Amino acid sequence: MLTHICLNIRGALQQSDGELRSWIGNIEHDGVKCRNVSEVRRFLIEALGQGYEYIGPEECDNFDPKKGCMGHPVKGNNDAEGEIP
Repeated sequence: MLTHICLNIRGALQQSDGELRSWIGNIEHDGVKCRNVSEVRRFLIEALGQGYEYIGPEECDNFDPKKGCMGHPVKGNNDAEGEIP
């Protein structure tokens, strides 16, 4: 079983402004890309307020906002290689 990488929101909020600066332009908030660290933090705080502990990729179809990606079976053999369906 493979899982998507998910972001722990509480952990992200503990990062410095310098660490969050690289997120600018990579996170969308209300359909608009975050343009500064304040907007990134606002996005994270609002997600936490909506009950999310984790955020993950949009394509994850087995996502729990409290636990993150719940896993995906691997097509083919049972080893760790394969594609997430």
